[in-house]
Amino acid sequence: MAQLISLLVLFLAGLEYSSSLIKMDPNSKEAVEARNIDILYESIGSDPHILDNADEIPFANTPLHVAASTGQTRLAVEIMNLKPSLSRKLNPNGLSPLHLALLNEHFETVKALVELDKDLIRVKGREKLTPLQHAAETDDRVDILAEFLFACPESIGDLNVHGETAVHIAVKKCNARALGVLMGWIRKTGKHWVKNIKDGRGNTILHTAVSTSQPHIVESVVQGYGLHMNEKNSEGATALDIAETLTSGSARTTIESILRGAGALKSLSLANDCSLVDFLSSRESWVETTFHTFLSMRKGMSMKMRKAVIVVAVLITTATFQAVLTPLGGGGPTDNAPNVFLPVFYAMNTIAFISSIAMINILILPLKVFAPLHASLMFLTMGYGIAFLIIPSMYYLEFIFAFSAIAIASLLYRVHYIPIMIEDLHKIDKGLLFMSHLQRKRLQMLYRVVMN
Repeated sequence: MAQLISLLVLFLAGLEYSSSLIKMDPNSKEAVEARNIDILYESIGSDPHILDNADEIPFANTPLHVAASTGQTRLAVEIMNLKPSLSRKLNPNGLSPLHLALLNEHFETVKALVELDKDLIRVKGREKLTPLQHAAETDDRVDILAEFLFACPESIGDLNVHGETAVHIAVKKCNARALGVLMGWIRKTGKHWVKNIKDGRGNTILHTAVSTSQPHIVESVVQGYGLHMNEKNSEGATALDIAETLTSGSARTTIESILRGAGALKSLSLANDCSLVDFLSSRESWVETTFHTFLSMRKGMSMKMRKAVIVVAVLITTATFQAVLTPLGGGGPTDNAPNVFLPVFYAMNTIAFISSIAMINILILPLKVFAPLHASLMFLTMGYGIAFLIIPSMYYLEFIFAFSAIAIASLLYRVHYIPIMIEDLHKIDKGLLFMSHLQRKRLQMLYRVVMN
């Protein structure tokens, strides 16, 4: 066994020596790499388990680590092809081959490794930092950052040991270019929940930008990225509270002006706040109960069942709407005397229509892409109510039915658009739901509790 390990050590020493040759004469890189590949297979011929031996060591600078750190792309690809598991192994410094290639700015090697395995972008190294998060640290890596996002979109939500995403890191490092790339990706992919993630201390990226005295970052975050202005961190401080503790006079004045202009408040001004403990121990309001029912129905139905129910609901909607437009008995009334059963019929018909519309609203996913469809259902409901105004011999009842349908349409808009707004959290503060800060926060908590 000692002899086999010695062979591995000799091979690694040869790689280290060849890397020094490449540094002295970059033009010799291809020849050196070709020779190292030959040496690799000669070593495998002498010991078929040489790469297995490297893999058995918990934390080691394997041949793949050395090849990646020195930018020997062809050799790195060759080794990874023979022993893919080495690509996820950490060396004694807590770095994977992809980490090393990135930190040493061997971007060609980085691209080659990612092409072989996109999930390497999510390998957590020292302090649980991923290659994506390292790419967000400096602005000379923004091209690689963009390619990482395209290759592995899920990596944007990965957290390091401090609970920070790549967005937090870009802000901490004052990297405006990386922040622009990350926020642009979030905006284009609709993953708005990422920008509202809090780190281990409860800080949003706005808290971080303020605490590091970056007026230009604060301005871009506030104006372009649509964050909650008044989120509190673990110490109960809002972004404006943190701004007032800054020592730099000019930066403090600028940041305070930006925050106040965007509607930011101090924590003392947010008396009506709600903690998770308060939410779980309190009773639900009628809006929360309705919203809870909607979410539970949507979550508990399979896609096949959802499609079947939508078909039935559409048929009921069509039949009940047509019943309002078609005179009963095939023609209009023969005299001006009202039919006492007519209001009863229209009341039952309206209940059936509204119920089917509500069911369709519940079952259609509350995503922004379906917003025109939800709006169409709302206008259809309003049109149903207006149709009563052209029905003869209904007297004042026509106004009751019309008003009721329009009111219910408005209610459907208010209740059902809550999850759409929650999916795109930056719109919550725009007041589109006519709700208080406390109500909005409770609905956000309910959404996360039910849908998790």
